[in-house]
Amino acid sequence: MKHLRTRVLFEILIPTLAVFMIITIGAYAFYVDSYRNSVIEKKQAEFLNVSRLFSDWISARIRELIFISASEEYREGGRTRIREYLREELSRRAYPFADLWLIEKNGIYWTTSGREGTLAEGRAAEDLYRGEKLFLYLYPATDRDSEAEPYVLFGIPVSRDGEVESLLAGSVRISELNWLLKLYTFRMFDSSALIDLQSLTPHSPGGTVIAHSDPVRNGMSEAEIFGGDISTNRYLKSESFFVTSLINNWKFVGRIRNSHLFFQIDVLGRFFVLFLILLVILISVLSMAISQLIARPVLELTGMVNRMLQGDFNNTISVRTNDELDSLARAFNMLNKQNLRLRTNDRFSFLGRISSRMAHEIRHPLHVIQIAVQTLDRENFERNRDIIIQEIRKAEIFIRQILEIARPNELSLECYSLSALAENLKKKYLLLEEERGITLELCLRAERDSFFFDVLKIEQVLTNILNNSFEATPRGGRITMTVGNSRDGGIGVTVSDTGPGFDLATMDRIFDPYFTTKENGTGLGLSICYQILTAHGATLELSNSPEGGAVTEITFHSMT
Repeated sequence: MKHLRTRVLFEILIPTLAVFMIITIGAYAFYVDSYRNSVIEKKQAEFLNVSRLFSDWISARIRELIFISASEEYREGGRTRIREYLREELSRRAYPFADLWLIEKNGIYWTTSGREGTLAEGRAAEDLYRGEKLFLYLYPATDRDSEAEPYVLFGIPVSRDGEVESLLAGSVRISELNWLLKLYTFRMFDSSALIDLQSLTPHSPGGTVIAHSDPVRNGMSEAEIFGGDISTNRYLKSESFFVTSLINNWKFVGRIRNSHLFFQIDVLGRFFVLFLILLVILISVLSMAISQLIARPVLELTGMVNRMLQGDFNNTISVRTNDELDSLARAFNMLNKQNLRLRTNDRFSFLGRISSRMAHEIRHPLHVIQIAVQTLDRENFERNRDIIIQEIRKAEIFIRQILEIARPNELSLECYSLSALAENLKKKYLLLEEERGITLELCLRAERDSFFFDVLKIEQVLTNILNNSFEATPRGGRITMTVGNSRDGGIGVTVSDTGPGFDLATMDRIFDPYFTTKENGTGLGLSICYQILTAHGATLELSNSPEGGAVTEITFHSMT
């Protein structure tokens, strides 16, 4: 019954868990994938907004320079007047520029802070002069004083009479760009950077970092910080990069760890694992409860059947499941009542048969004795005395047979070889073989055949079975007696013949005392054999072979 509960449990638990796991994990994977894409799209939108802010901020710086260069004082005034005007504009307006620059075509520059010098030659300066580049990453001095703070120079060409005359520029400190990075990307990214792809300073492929959320990294190459050129959005296993281009060969890079980007997915994953654990526990408890509900009535049915096998027919099964088990329980109850009636009828029927048989077996010798006594005289005294003694002996034999069936067998156990016993019996039946024209074959296949048993009683059993086979086998037939080991580790004896076999219509009564199909049989032979084998803990089974002969199997399960 434990196997039934276990089988029902696993037949419910495993398929149910499999279905729920497939559905739940599939739904979770779909949700996580959708949520991941949604988070990336949201972060991309935030990043683009920040990049627009930088673009707008740069555009505003250029517009301020255009506004200054378009003024009448700048266009109509001489060099001295323009310088005075630039100083006044820088002090009067709240420009974010640290300095305003006036750069001649030959690279000589002047600043509102009073510095003068010449820009280093290079393609970037030429692009700035021609208006193809709006800003330039510079240091305050041409000799790149390492102690000076770097800055970005925003510039526009100023034309007079259709020809570029000079450049108007404004410088912004890198520290202010760092401050803007922190302001625009506050808690959005783990780090961010502005990268110039055409910087005047030597750098590795990928550009130079102009401004970084970590000021220590300012001026480093892109490869040193990011391990290479970050030209498009990248989503790695541990971190993600977002990239966008700004005007005039600047790009903006945002870097964030995936544990920060998808932290809500991690939280959801923990809740999902907890949900799966609770789901498994719930389904397990429900499956155990269901298996118990299914197994309980079956257990009751099994217990009732065991009681019926032990001869207890007075109990009934009470199963209220309103299903096939309920119908089966009612059928068992009906069978129980029927078996009780049949057992009672069989008792009276057996009592009637044995009473009739006893009356016949005892009445006959008594009748003979009565006649012998009535005719007793001196002339026939010896003959009548012998008749009386013979009939009394017959009655004694009959009573002894009755007692052998009624009382338990007292066994005289000794360790003996069953194969040796079979060989002795083979020798005893040599004359009968020749007389009847029947062949008795002996097959000894047992690896171990010595154990404790009552040799005389087992010989009586085998003799009775062999006698039945000789009586049923026609002339020219064959009887085979095989001694071998059984599947359960015991030892068995099988006797098969080529006779007509057992009558299937009377197989259920063949062990009943006084039941016989022979004209002169007593009906006690197989009953006594059954009693002897039962006392030895052995079993006796009768069947017919496919060829039609009788097969008698004796199995000794215990060989101690």
